[in-house]
Amino acid sequence: MELNYLLDTNIVLYHLGGKLREPLPGQIHRFFCNRDRAVVLPDLTEADEMVIRDFPGKIHIVGLTQEIKDRTISLRRGARLKTPDALIAATAIIYDTCVLTNDTQFQRIGELRCKALPIK
Repeated sequence: MELNYLLDTNIVLYHLGGKLREPLPGQIHRFFCNRDRAVVLPDLTEADEMVIRDFPGKIHIVGLTQEIKDRTISLRRGARLKTPDALIAATAIIYDTCVLTNDTQFQRIGELRCKALPIK
């Protein structure tokens, strides 16, 4: 399965909130995002939560494999990432894809490709 980009939660929220300066890249074939992490963020309205819960129906959610779990543990220890961020990084590394994120901590992981998207 080819994944061009993997979405970090902040990019999903910017996209859904109309805060990205440009649309998501057109060559995206599949997305991965941690929907459950997004819906527990403070200050979400009920309408925001419904939009977020509906968004994964339009994307492909990558399953959590043993290989992703093992890499997540390694990144959590080595790069000292929080578990959700380590999970995103591990998935991107395993699927050889670029993370769309505005979280600068991902840039310190040498084997990870990431790209920031400008916001309005």
